[in-house]
Amino acid sequence: MKKIKNKSLERLNHMLNSIHEIQTIINEKDEETITTNLLTQHAIYYKFIVISEAIMQVDSEILNRYPYPWHEVKGLRNFITHEYHKISLPQIITIIQEDLPKLAVQLNKIVANEFGPPQ
Repeated sequence: MKKIKNKSLERLNHMLNSIHEIQTIINEKDEETITTNLLTQHAIYYKFIVISEAIMQVDSEILNRYPYPWHEVKGLRNFITHEYHKISLPQIITIIQEDLPKLAVQLNKIVANEFGPPQ
């Protein structure tokens, strides 16, 4: 069980780091750069894939204790990788601005409640 918990904590931290990296990308670039620079867009998409992959490795018993639309977080990876041609950059920017901060709050709450303060 301890191994599963350690893996879950590691994955939660991967998610928090990816959220921070996405927010850094957005904060350092203007809207024109984000909408015209494919490298920037692909970096953002990759970090979303990391978030989605990582959440699938977190113990479901832990996630079930925290109400959040986890299926949406998990599903974003499939959308980006399989429906890439339907990605709407304005919608991605909205997710970054509106949803990622809420997700970060939930993840930080899980880390604090389930694993205690950082050591």
